[in-house]
Amino acid sequence: MSYVRYYDRGTKDWDYYICVNSYINPGQLKRGLWPPTNTAYSVKVDNTAICAVIERKTRKDLLGTNALGAGDNQKAIRLLTEAIEEDPMSEIAYLNLAQAYLNIQQFDKGVKATQDIMKVYPNYDKALYMRSLLYVNSGKLKEAIETSKEVLKENPKYDNSYYIMAVAYAQAGDLNSAKQNLQKCIEGMPNFKPAYQMFSQIYKQEGNEAEAKRFQGYANQL
Repeated sequence: MSYVRYYDRGTKDWDYYICVNSYINPGQLKRGLWPPTNTAYSVKVDNTAICAVIERKTRKDLLGTNALGAGDNQKAIRLLTEAIEEDPMSEIAYLNLAQAYLNIQQFDKGVKATQDIMKVYPNYDKALYMRSLLYVNSGKLKEAIETSKEVLKENPKYDNSYYIMAVAYAQAGDLNSAKQNLQKCIEGMPNFKPAYQMFSQIYKQEGNEAEAKRFQGYANQL
């Protein structure tokens, strides 16, 4: 036996997966999306499932994840698409599919994958964050900012979203807003090197060499 987080279960090899509802997203529980359809057995209290034994339908989510890790995005897309068709409840398959599309710059298809996952995991913060990455990389800066705000609404500790907003604001020419979000990012993730590097770049762009040097110094220490 081995342990793997429920939402990462598609990245490991198993035949049966036993889990309780303690860390399942409340939206899934309220909408009857858990336990998933491939549940072989469940323990119930007052007709409510509190534990489920899940039988694996496909290993294509695992094979697709491995292909993604090996840098074979096209193979990953094929396998992960098939995995979703065979098991629509595999949340990680949608996320990794979106990542594969991001890697090959097919941003619209990646966004669709993050939208499709909402059918099985409403308002998933990781899916929203992936969507913000797709938007910022495709130059849809307003959408990247608004989606980042959605991420933080769902999970206020998702400090990476402040960095994505900073990137979007900087590309839009709003350097003050970019710096404000970089500061929030650093407050939550004091060892996040890219934030210090971006701070340095902005100050250099503004002609403030002293501050640019100071933040680059911080980055060099990480």
